[in-house]
Amino acid sequence: MTRPAMRHAAAVLVAGAVLAGCAGGGSLNLGAARMPQVGETRDAVLARWGTPRGLYDVPDGGRRLIYTNEPVANRTDVFDFDANDRLVRTEQTRTRERFEAAGKEGWHRAEVQRTFGLPAGRDQVERAEPARWAYRFLDNQYLRVAVLHFGTAGAVVRTEILDDTDRSDGRYR
Repeated sequence: MTRPAMRHAAAVLVAGAVLAGCAGGGSLNLGAARMPQVGETRDAVLARWGTPRGLYDVPDGGRRLIYTNEPVANRTDVFDFDANDRLVRTEQTRTRERFEAAGKEGWHRAEVQRTFGLPAGRDQVERAEPARWAYRFLDNQYLRVAVLHFGTAGAVVRTEILDDTDRSDGRYR
């Protein structure tokens, strides 16, 4: 292989690695925003990630920030801070296990909201009796929808995991 051909091949490999890195993880459409590290301040996270979709109090005087990767909305990134505004925990909460736990343990609406955020389509499905909240998520690279059914007391009484047929064209993988 000639020297120019080797340089071209190396450039293609580097470009591929950069693109693969851009396609991974992250929340929102923030491009260069990296996942916060334990110990970072809340102000530093807010400066890099912007306004969260949800902000909640947590035990021991801390705060929880919730971000979703709109408009795709197939993940929720949760950042928990202690009373000194230092990051103590990060989690991507939209998983099959978490949705199933909400149904088995009868989570109340407030707990669902603190864990997954408000669903984008809540107004459309909440009119149904009893209310239902739907969340998109990736389940082993398959697009799914978790539908949480609430009883009259506001607790989850059933969870359905369905294929996301509305987005089956692969644009959101």
